[in-house]
Amino acid sequence: MGLGEDSKQSFISYMNNVFFNYINIKKQNIFIPSGIAQNLNEECEKYNTLLDEYGPIDIQILGLGTNGHIGFNEPSVNLNLRTHIVDLTEETREANAKFLEM
Repeated sequence: MGLGEDSKQSFISYMNNVFFNYINIKKQNIFIPSGIAQNLNEECEKYNTLLDEYGPIDIQILGLGTNGHIGFNEPSVNLNLRTHIVDLTEETREANAKFLEM
């Protein structure tokens, strides 16, 4: 949250710099929620709608965290959550500080 596509600390910027810029993929085929949307809950719903519309997902690239999180989705008691906003644990923040210059 709070990082736009132009921010070198954003996930989309990272993915562009280490992956998307080097493969044959059209930008319109990359779906990553905006971290600077006016209404982040609406952005989550928009992403859920895209998943419903285009799903199932053919390929998805996600990182695995030391606490078991997948793609920055921290462990939760509710495993059925769709796209949602979550606070990162201190462990996740520390592990990624070198990438995010926190």
